[in-house]
Amino acid sequence: MKCRLIDNPHVDKNFEIHFETLKEIEELRDSLTSMIKYCKMCETDGDDLPQLIYKITNKKTSKNK
Repeated sequence: MKCRLIDNPHVDKNFEIHFETLKEIEELRDSLTSMIKYCKMCETDGDDLPQLIYKITNKKTSKNK
């Protein structure tokens, strides 16, 4: 599966994220949901919003033999 950001001035026009499984997409959703909740709490408390950066790392998988 591929995810593409279209017409976003902050990224290269060829930016893509490749997903191996539906679970990876669910993990991304959960992480972004947590980020949104944290930002809303900051707004409610009158705190400055933190810089919003989502880092994507390659997971190294080990295969059981």
